[in-house]
This record gives sequence, structure tokens and C-alpha cells, in this order.
Amino acid sequence: MMNDLTKRVTSGILATGFAAAVSVAPVHGQQMQPSQGGNAGESKQEKSGSGLQKMRQRMQEIQQKLQKIRKKAKKENPKLKKKEEELNALYEKKLKEHGFPGDEKLKELREMQSKLQNGKDMSEEKRQKLTTEFRSEVTKLQKAQQKARQDEEVQAKAEELKSLESKAMNEIDDEASELQKEQEELMQKMRQMQRQQMQRQMQQRQKQQKGGQGKGRK
Repeated sequence: MMNDLTKRVTSGILATGFAAAVSVAPVHGQQMQPSQGGNAGESKQEKSGSGLQKMRQRMQEIQQKLQKIRKKAKKENPKLKKKEEELNALYEKKLKEHGFPGDEKLKELREMQSKLQNGKDMSEEKRQKLTTEFRSEVTKLQKAQQKARQDEEVQAKAEELKSLESKAMNEIDDEASELQKEQEELMQKMRQMQRQQMQRQMQQRQKQQKGGQGKGRK
């Protein structure tokens, strides 16, 4: 359980940089776990999971290509670097306004995270207590980040940077705009497939529950 928890919170939650999140669009959603019990829906899930995996691989390829173009664009356009610094400074300011903790608290949370990951000899009671505390603190961080990202000033700065960056990248490499378009399309398809997976799994669980209830009545 603790590994599932830490996997959910390690990806970006304790980081405060914002410009990278604007530049490289994250892949939303987690990989779905295969369901127990074989039935007709399982092959659909496997096929869907395979499709998602291919999309993730392609997304990674696109991100790597875009990152190279972006790096070159920044090198040739000092204005981009300045705008990125301005955005990060504004974002950090808004984080503090919305209750994001300082370095000492972040260090404490990383230590808690390490204990949950590596504390094999920890008692179950202590693990549960630490997990509850960790989840509570992480929730506070997430709320502060969400509020900071949704701030009108931050959004305006982010859009300005995104527009300048896109223009500079297209001047460096004609392929940039096509890669960005494909990236957005892939993200939409992945979100749709993930929603479909979740719906199928919920339907399977409901069928299994009904089947179990029917056997119980017999």
C-alpha cells in the first residue's frame, strides 16, 4: 500500500517549478491495474492497455524531440529564459500566498516519504499514523499548487511564455508545430481510453458483485 501511495505523490507534487509544466504537457492518469477473474471484458482491457502503452511511448518520443527544440530555442532567444524566470518567480510567490510550505517542511515530507518506502521494520500502527499524516500534508500542498496554477496572473504569464516559446520553436524547426499538435491529440485519446478502461472495470466489478450475491442466496 505504501508503494502505491508514494508513487502517486512523488511525481511533481514536491516540486515548485511551473515553467517546465507549461512547456512539457504531463501525461495524466495512472496505468490501470488488470482486474481479477477472467471474462470477455479482460481481452478488451488488455488490448486497450496495449494501446495506451504505445501512446505513452510515442508521447515520450514527442516530448524528447520537443525538449531538444525547446533547449535550442532558449539558447538562441534570451527573452524566453527571462520570461521563464519571471513566471517561476511569480508562481513561487503565489504558492507562498496560498500556504505552500518552505524548504524545511518539504525536507520533512521527503523524510516521511523515505520512511514509508524503506521502513520495513515499522509497526503497522506507526505506518498507518505516518501514512495518514503524510496524505494530509500532501493534500495541503496539492491545494496550494492548484490555487497558484489557477491564479489569473500566473495563467496570463504562462500563456505569454507558451506563445513566445511556440513561435521561437517553430522558427528553429518546422516540425515543432506538428509535434505539438500530435501531442495534444494523443493526450485527448489517452484520457478517453483511460475513462473507458475505468468504466469497463466498474462494470466488471458490479457483475462480480451481483454474481457473488446470487450464489449467496442459493
